[in-house]
Amino acid sequence: MCSKAFSRSDNLKSHFLTHSKEKHYVCEVCGKAFTQRSSLEAHLRIHSEEKPYTCDVSSKAFAHISSLKSHLLTHSERKHYVCEFCGKAFAHRNNWKEHLRIHIKEKPYICEVCKKAFGRSGTLKSHLIIHSNILVKYAVKLSPKVVL
Repeated sequence: MCSKAFSRSDNLKSHFLTHSKEKHYVCEVCGKAFTQRSSLEAHLRIHSEEKPYTCDVSSKAFAHISSLKSHLLTHSERKHYVCEFCGKAFAHRNNWKEHLRIHIKEKPYICEVCKKAFGRSGTLKSHLIIHSNILVKYAVKLSPKVVL
């Protein structure tokens, strides 16, 4: 197993379940199972849209404390990732990498329908709506009884 030590037996029992394949806590909404109750409780926020953690600076709310901590970096002076082309600074490496694609013209996201390339995954997702609308209009013209 592992070498973690606990002063309370209930904490040890709870931790022990993480090494077990048994998942006793099951989401009644989607059926996903967890080894710890706290993991199930955090997961349930997806379904309830509960966001108990709020940023004091921007008032933006989050479902998980880790998401709030990550967000707080955007307000910090500590932005370690600086664009060498324009000087814009980022707190998160992924945001910096995505930004660099603007300058180097990298477009790794390809539309499977028309083969158009995009630098951001979100832009590709927005683009795909164009194709879904075309398909819906085409299906309606073929048969007004088509239900999508």
